[in-house]
Amino acid sequence: MFILKELFDSVRVPPALFGENRDAVLKQLINAKFSNKVLADIGLCICVYDFLNVGDAYTYQGDGAAHVEVKFRVVVFRPFEGEVLEGKVRSCKTDRVLITLGFFEDIILPADALPHPSQFNEKEQLWSWDYNSTEDASEEGQDDAADATEDQGFFIHYDQSIRFRVTSIRFNTAAIDEKPLEGYQSNAPLSLLVSIKESGLGPTEWWPSEEEEADDEEDDNS
Repeated sequence: MFILKELFDSVRVPPALFGENRDAVLKQLINAKFSNKVLADIGLCICVYDFLNVGDAYTYQGDGAAHVEVKFRVVVFRPFEGEVLEGKVRSCKTDRVLITLGFFEDIILPADALPHPSQFNEKEQLWSWDYNSTEDASEEGQDDAADATEDQGFFIHYDQSIRFRVTSIRFNTAAIDEKPLEGYQSNAPLSLLVSIKESGLGPTEWWPSEEEEADDEEDDNS
């Protein structure tokens, strides 16, 4: 989910910061520029990880600031296709479910990536999985899901923990350049398309852990 990316930049240090700790000042200024920023084909920058090289400071005519060339590494959010992540349901639309990781919200679960058959409940404004109509689910998967959903049904609720697989990573260069993007895709500079079609994916309440199953068996036997 996270990688380290090597970057190079010329950092302008204003005179007011000359007396401060050099590394702390450089980290503060670089974070102010790159933190929470999407770099095309790289990912979402989180923060500076370390410095690889800090050059000498230079001043230019008409500018009292110091300019320092710095090579550094940043922590970048860049999941890979096929990776399984866990987030929370942010909202449900007629054609998609939106998911958040807390620090990153542009995660799209399209309607056709939900378990089959699923339907959108207009009254509740939620998606639900009609599990009993699933013909190709394994017998083991049926037992697990039935145990997990007997009480709360098969709805995908707001703020519910949900496990999903990343199917596509989309960089929107128009959004990075602050230009609108037409069409279905998200206008965010970085978005993820995900799926929950596989057994074990979806709201975590659908799939009890081994510990929960053992506790249930103990309760049944007591």
